[in-house]
Amino acid sequence: MFCKNCGKELIGTPDICMNCGAVLNPGITQGLLVTTETRTSGFAVTSLVLGLVSLFIPFLGILSIIFGVVSMNQIKKSPNIQGKGMAIAGLVLGIITISWWIIYFVFLASLFLSL
Repeated sequence: MFCKNCGKELIGTPDICMNCGAVLNPGITQGLLVTTETRTSGFAVTSLVLGLVSLFIPFLGILSIIFGVVSMNQIKKSPNIQGKGMAIAGLVLGIITISWWIIYFVFLASLFLSL
């Protein structure tokens, strides 16, 4: 049996998905307080940090974009994972810094070739 909300395989026949907190058997949960823990995606934090560091180290912008995309997918699949803003910021920083470094290296190459 799989959770209809997150797709995680369920062991036995639980009433609540332990992965996302979705109620699987609505008749049994009357009067039951359901709380789920939210956490920040580690990939989103990594994306943001790599995006900032990529201002100084060019190839880290690519990793920032990869981690940002992975975290956006992770956040979309599970409602109890946060960090969408950090993931977007990491993506934007990665794209901007890669563009900036490409322009910078093209400029240096044109200077070198003009000598």
